[in-house]
Amino acid sequence: MRAIVGIRSGSRLPDPRHEALRQFTRTMILNRGKATAADLEAFLAAGFTTQQALEVVLGIAIKTMSNFTNSIAGTPLDAQVSRLIWQKPLASSAE
Repeated sequence: MRAIVGIRSGSRLPDPRHEALRQFTRTMILNRGKATAADLEAFLAAGFTTQQALEVVLGIAIKTMSNFTNSIAGTPLDAQVSRLIWQKPLASSAE
């Protein structure tokens, strides 16, 4: 649960490997897939592989398709995860 709160708030994660994954994923989303060589190198230096970088892309694609589909279909949130519902902040000072 702390990791979810940290990711949502833009806070650094205490585990360096998780933080590298958070940063790379964030970069891929914000830059619409245009990570720099340095971004990829930092991800790989944390012990990830190029295949795992592609898995980040796949995860982003699946999540985007799911969000769009559920938005159109008006799919209700499952009761099991309703306590984790996220509200977009009005303004964010996160990195």
